[in-house]
Amino acid sequence: MRKFFLIYLFLFSFLITNAVTIEGVVLNGQQPLPYASIYIRNNPENGTISNLEGKFSLNIDEKADALIVSFIGFETTLISKENLTANDTLIIRLKEQPIMIEEHIVSLKVSKKQQRTNTKNMLFLVKEQMEKDFPSIPRKYHIISDIITYSETNQIITFDEIIGAITEFPPAKKDKKEQIQILPNIWKRYIDNSVEEKIKDLNDNVLNKKEKAFLEKTDTTTNIHKILWGNSPKQLLYDLAKSPNKWNISRENNDISVLTHTNSKNFFGIIKLILTTNFIVDAHTYSVQKVSQNAVINIKIPFGYKLSKDELAVLNVINLGGKDFEKFKVKNATINMKRNMIYRKEGTDSVLEEKNFISNTDIEDTNGNKFRIKNTATIKILKEEKENVKPFSASELSKKASRQFISLDETK
Repeated sequence: MRKFFLIYLFLFSFLITNAVTIEGVVLNGQQPLPYASIYIRNNPENGTISNLEGKFSLNIDEKADALIVSFIGFETTLISKENLTANDTLIIRLKEQPIMIEEHIVSLKVSKKQQRTNTKNMLFLVKEQMEKDFPSIPRKYHIISDIITYSETNQIITFDEIIGAITEFPPAKKDKKEQIQILPNIWKRYIDNSVEEKIKDLNDNVLNKKEKAFLEKTDTTTNIHKILWGNSPKQLLYDLAKSPNKWNISRENNDISVLTHTNSKNFFGIIKLILTTNFIVDAHTYSVQKVSQNAVINIKIPFGYKLSKDELAVLNVINLGGKDFEKFKVKNATINMKRNMIYRKEGTDSVLEEKNFISNTDIEDTNGNKFRIKNTATIKILKEEKENVKPFSASELSKKASRQFISLDETK
């Protein structure tokens, strides 16, 4: 009995010393920052999100190397293992990181002819530097991503966290696109209870068999990530350089230059699109530090488009906190999308740190009713591999990610 008691005491003390619960609060200045992503760097599966008061708790063991805290529009914060204790509440203040470059960029005061010459020279130097910074080799990225959907009242409808990997293979020819593969391993969905009930009702009472089968077959996780990932800066610059007259050069400060490509299209006066792409470049080395894109789409439907029963049901699912619409005839829609790719210099390579995205969609019907939906997404790079990178096999890609459904009420 005494021997058993000593063994039990040893095991208990081992567990106590090797697993602790840390608590903290995430702030933006003095204000709480809800739904920030919090996870262990060397074990991202062990993670959580902050609640409406910015508070969180997380169990960690001795293998945990550091705590990562991130949220779109803010710089990622790393807290070392030495500062992770169960005794004190962690106070974590995130520093803002603009989604787009600021309006204070200064246009260079030169003639139009000189501006064209400067832009042409800058494009040449940046493209030349890109060949060194972005060698055409296969890469594998281990990632953690957050995709958040907000309602009209700015309530979170769903918060999807994906842990997995992305492979990127350079095009075989210059006029071809890069090959991207997405392999999600773990999918956590934090969801509002009322939304979950609406989705169940939609599935049970509104969708027909064909629509249900289509949704079951559609891999939305992979499709969304492909859109978020987009092309590499090298591929993007190559594509946009085909229209040299749409470029402009400006300066953010003495160290940073900005190459801007602006493209606009008008489809019969119904759809208007303006796409602006900024390459933020080191003015001395011509290395790309960041790529920032902004797309504004305005849609005007002269006689309106009446939503079907199914479309109306989906609209009411995501209209959390707002009134349910009995009918909705779309007249105007404005979509504003912003996307960033952020890099750091490491030796002779430019290393990807993060890709993020934010969109606001405003819809108005023929009766003046308005509706807004907001989406944000961040893909954080945990690790990058360049050696012996191979495509994922068909069996790997067909395997479904491990899924976890967590009520947002549990985070309160």
